[in-house]
Amino acid sequence: MGLIIRRKQFDSFRAALRADYVRQMVLHLQDCFPEECQAHDYNFQSLTSLVSKAIDDAESYGIQQPFDLQLYLECLAMLGPKFDSEAIWANILERLDLDGTAKMDAIHDHLIVKFAHECSASGDV
Repeated sequence: MGLIIRRKQFDSFRAALRADYVRQMVLHLQDCFPEECQAHDYNFQSLTSLVSKAIDDAESYGIQQPFDLQLYLECLAMLGPKFDSEAIWANILERLDLDGTAKMDAIHDHLIVKFAHECSASGDV
C-alpha cells in the first residue's frame, strides 16, 4: 500500500513552504537592500506582508520561477512597492507573449541600461 497524501496535508505543506520562502526573501531584501527598506519604512512584519502580496502579484504576471520571483522582489525593493504600476514596467509585465522569465529578463535589461545611464550622467563611471 502506498502513501496517500490528502489535499489538506498537501495544502499545509505548500503553505509551510511558501511561508519559509517569504521569510527567506524578507531576510534577503533586508540584507541586500537595507537603505531601501529603511527609506520605505519596512520592518520585518510589514516587509513580510509586502513580499507575500508581491509574490501573488508576480504569479498573476506569470512569474513563478524562484530566480524570477527574487528579481521581481528586488525590483520592488529598489523601485518601490508600486513599481509594477509604472508604465515602463507594466508594459513588460502585462505582455501575454512573454513568459515570466522573459519578462524579468526584459526588466533586468532595462534596469541595467537605466542605471548605466544614471551613473554616466552623474560621472560615477
